[in-house]
Amino acid sequence: MSLTNIDLRAARHITGLARHLNFTRAARELELTQSALSRSIQQVEAALGVTLFDRDRTKVQLTAMGRIVVDGANALLQQSQSFDELLGRLKAGAQTSVRFGMARTAAAALLPQALQAELELAPGLQHQVVVRSFDNLRDMLLAREIEFFVSAEHRREGSAANDTLQVHPIANFPIVPLVRAGHPLLAPHTGKRPDDFPWMISSTEAPATTAQDMGYPQLRPTPEIMLEDLGCAARLTATTDLIWVTSTFSAARELQEGRLRQLTSARQHRTPARPPYKLMIFQLHGCTLSPAALRVGRRFAVLASRLQETI
Repeated sequence: MSLTNIDLRAARHITGLARHLNFTRAARELELTQSALSRSIQQVEAALGVTLFDRDRTKVQLTAMGRIVVDGANALLQQSQSFDELLGRLKAGAQTSVRFGMARTAAAALLPQALQAELELAPGLQHQVVVRSFDNLRDMLLAREIEFFVSAEHRREGSAANDTLQVHPIANFPIVPLVRAGHPLLAPHTGKRPDDFPWMISSTEAPATTAQDMGYPQLRPTPEIMLEDLGCAARLTATTDLIWVTSTFSAARELQEGRLRQLTSARQHRTPARPPYKLMIFQLHGCTLSPAALRVGRRFAVLASRLQETI
């Protein structure tokens, strides 16, 4: 037995004798013969080169070094018990925590409903959610700080990091011009034109910065506003005559509540549409997700699909 190889069995023998300070009673509790317990204690003392117990014909006493070793043995046994309990929970399908990421747009649209369902299904599970930009989430995934993240498609030519990502498409949402309910452009016989009004894009999801690139040449050539905060963009659109060119996903709640409306195709005067906003789940190639992460990912996929059908 080496200094670093005092096993759990030996630790139980040491702590058992320390509790009783009597070989006969300790051996009975440990279901050993008295001679087997004595040999076990002697082996530990020989390996450490110290005496743990002073013993004579009438009594057994812990030495100063023995108290230190007993404290360490108790800590080792407590850690072992905690580890056994953790393995038992995992074997039974239980999990203590799950950590994943969300892009801001995805978090605003999907996270509240998903977490509400999760709290009902798995009340003891800790959900550690980080909301970041795509680049930050990708870096966290590569560092294995999160198991997966939900974001729009975001590929850069020549990026080696993209080759390590496994992508699961879950929904597509069109990029359209949105206006408030009651906007002049929604009137049946309006004399107004799209370029009579300022327009805005969300800088978090729209790399294109001109009306032509966005697929809406009847707008003014460039947007007057580029706004990162989607909540602020939605409120601004709902209270002004601004035109917001964005994905229906970004304004899902406002569209469902009727506060924002899509301009009809007849009034859009648009060229071929930009590719849709493609919502994806990203994970590492060859990385097995935990059961909780798989379940949460499937829940996001279902919620996104339902949202796609209703807006």
